[in-house]
Amino acid sequence: MKKIFAYVLVNIFTWNPDKSLEIVREFLGSDNLSKANTRKTPSLVTPPLRSKSKREEIIDSLNYLRSKTNKTKQDKESIYSLEMVLKNLA
Repeated sequence: MKKIFAYVLVNIFTWNPDKSLEIVREFLGSDNLSKANTRKTPSLVTPPLRSKSKREEIIDSLNYLRSKTNKTKQDKESIYSLEMVLKNLA
């Protein structure tokens, strides 16, 4: 039970089952844990279907920043910078 609790606790911080298992084995000296006992979590980030051009990435970033309801000073500066970069690309 102690090993399972340690694994779950470490997994919360690392979000990587293999790395968590390695850390628990190192600290508890346990060889009883195997990769078969770890559950595989689905990846939260899916890779893009096609690679985007720099222009598309800048437009996506710009749209995201513009859609934010509470813009910080850094957001406003980033919007300005991205608009200037986009203007220079065209």
